[in-house]
Amino acid sequence: MPEQLGISRATAYKWVRRFRTDGLPGLEDRSSRPHRSPRRSSDEVTAAIIGARARRRYGPARLAPLTGYPRSTIYGILRRAGLNRLRDTDRVSGAPVRYVACHPGAIVHQDHKELARVPDGGGWRANGRDGRTHSYVAIARSR
Repeated sequence: MPEQLGISRATAYKWVRRFRTDGLPGLEDRSSRPHRSPRRSSDEVTAAIIGARARRRYGPARLAPLTGYPRSTIYGILRRAGLNRLRDTDRVSGAPVRYVACHPGAIVHQDHKELARVPDGGGWRANGRDGRTHSYVAIARSR
């Protein structure tokens, strides 16, 4: 039977065990995120790295020798804090650059350009370059 479903025998038994213990809710999709992260950096380390980022305005590669933590750890902390892109922060204050509008579409800008000045009765395509009206325009106007 597992072969017909395209799953392994271990997966089939796992699903049967979950159904017997939890019923139908046991078969719902589950998150693969761990329940806890015991090796995650402490709040003190996080605050030190974010403070160094704000003071120095350096990226993870330049902050690593200053703080003594690996570049990958620094990047992860900055990414979780939303500070991983220098271009997203203001150079002077370090505050994120965001545009806030009073209503949707408030900061949309449109430029309009008039491409041609077509006189009443049509331009040269309808009237010809010498001003004489073409036959198909004259027929259309007479209707």
